[in-house]
Amino acid sequence: MKKIFLFLSAFLILVSCEEETIKYLLTTSADPEIGGVVFPSTREYESGSTANLIAAPAVGYVFESWTGATGDSVTTLVIDGDKTVVGKFVKKQFGLTVNITGEGTVGQKVIKEGGVTKYNTGTVVELTATPKSGWVFKEWSGALKGTTNPQQVTIDKAKTVTATFTEIPKYDLTVNTVGQGEVSQKVVKVGGVTKYTNGTIVELTATPKSGWVFKEWSGALTGVTNPQEITIDKSKSVTATFEEEKKFQLTIINDGLGSVSKTVIKSGAAEYTDGSVVELTASANSGWEFVKWAGALSGTDNPKQVTLKSKTAVIAVYKNLAPIVLDNDGITLKAKPGTSAGTSHTINGTTYTVVDNTMLKSWISAEKDLTKAVTSLVTDMKELFKDQSSFNTNISSWDVSSVTTMEGMFEGATSFNKDISKWDTNKVTNMDKMFKAATNFNQNLSKWCVTNLSTEPTDFVTGSACDSDKKPKWGTWPDCPLIGEWELDSLTFSNGDSPYGDGEIACETAPEAELKINGDDSEYGTYNFIENICFEDGSDMKSETDQGFWKYEATNNEVKVADTQTGLDIAPAWRLTYTSDYNFFTLIQTEYNDDQSDSWEVTEVWKRKN
Repeated sequence: MKKIFLFLSAFLILVSCEEETIKYLLTTSADPEIGGVVFPSTREYESGSTANLIAAPAVGYVFESWTGATGDSVTTLVIDGDKTVVGKFVKKQFGLTVNITGEGTVGQKVIKEGGVTKYNTGTVVELTATPKSGWVFKEWSGALKGTTNPQQVTIDKAKTVTATFTEIPKYDLTVNTVGQGEVSQKVVKVGGVTKYTNGTIVELTATPKSGWVFKEWSGALTGVTNPQEITIDKSKSVTATFEEEKKFQLTIINDGLGSVSKTVIKSGAAEYTDGSVVELTASANSGWEFVKWAGALSGTDNPKQVTLKSKTAVIAVYKNLAPIVLDNDGITLKAKPGTSAGTSHTINGTTYTVVDNTMLKSWISAEKDLTKAVTSLVTDMKELFKDQSSFNTNISSWDVSSVTTMEGMFEGATSFNKDISKWDTNKVTNMDKMFKAATNFNQNLSKWCVTNLSTEPTDFVTGSACDSDKKPKWGTWPDCPLIGEWELDSLTFSNGDSPYGDGEIACETAPEAELKINGDDSEYGTYNFIENICFEDGSDMKSETDQGFWKYEATNNEVKVADTQTGLDIAPAWRLTYTSDYNFFTLIQTEYNDDQSDSWEVTEVWKRKN
């Protein structure tokens, strides 16, 4: 009988191992490293899942291409094996425009007169002005000055250089004939000058090249009428000015599972000419629901139009209707708020069930498959696997964010050695004897949030194989999502007749943000504000910062700026709120001081880079 029992136990363990979720490693990097950042950072994904890739260039760089993936700077990749993705960035290039006044050429490696050449920032270009026959070089103007020729220009932004040539004085040659005969001359056209008889009416038509538009006439003609006539009653000069079509990038971000359709674009980026009106339609995937627009659009109307007058980002926010979801780390399974114990849901062909304290202990006693347990409702894991010497199930997907005690959880579990480094232990207050005598355990726990435990708990790893450098950093949260650089996302603000503004700060990992506000007040001068704002369980911000002349106070989810000398509020109060279901912040103006704030404006709101 004992042999049969051992055989069945071994069989169950084997079956359990065979049903473990297959995970693959997605390794991401930037080339060069200083050229930008690739999101997400290196992490594991379940087989068949989709990774959202974003290449964010650093200052002075632009995204060029992917290695190991395809598409624009925002793209997706199906994880069907270990993947290595490199985002390639290149230095920004600036245009050097060379204009010609008079007749001549300006030599550089590839440029011709009137052309534009792109150079990497920092490039030093030597320009040589060469006059045509009958002309002499006079001077440089624009980004170069003086008469030195050749002369060098450093390309650190888009620049325009004009080389001016003056015509060597010419004299009329009059040919007369007496008797029967003819005198031949060679007709030479010089530049854009054409000879016409007095009183001739000439119609000029300006035809721009592809990618350019006609702007206006200047000189002997003015205005924008095209074509336009001119009467030749003296030597005249007309200039037709063309300008490059303005194109603005429209970036679509899907917060959740869905797509945004328009004529040709889905999630990603495209360029549109100035003033283009684009109608966007958000379509949620099965099991998801469209919630609202954010970024350059707001509200819930769908479809909705956006007019492009600048670089624009639009966020389509979706809500997952499923009771059980896979967290952003690609590992943890979480039950949505309000989900009751016993609720089941299938993800990628596997059915998971929400359990509470009682159900979890029952599952352990019945030797059920613990990899399918969703533990978001569990608060007590005391001695769950105490003295279970054969236990070594992969429970890395457990959501322990509500657990307050793990006392003796793996005490005597001599076989256990699974990776639980992603566990969210921020509420745990008791870890005494957690791995005591767990002789095989040696996993890295150094990134755990243990702010509730200022010192190492009693017998935490006594008798285990855990190295000292793998233990939690007591009293700290080393992997706090607040740590890192934040970048401008989007903001809309208006004052005057409508003194209320709002904006969006997309947050991809957690409810923490850095708010950076720069403002100007005509009476009190300029000021700036940088404040770390953290939310935990919906609690208020609690911070106060004095920076010289201005006092910045954050209480009750509001940020106030006051003059420390007079005590007057010189700026509106702002409330920064976070909605965990949608992963974005909303910045709302809650007060307005019309007397002090006419010229005050918010210029920067920053979000954290992943």
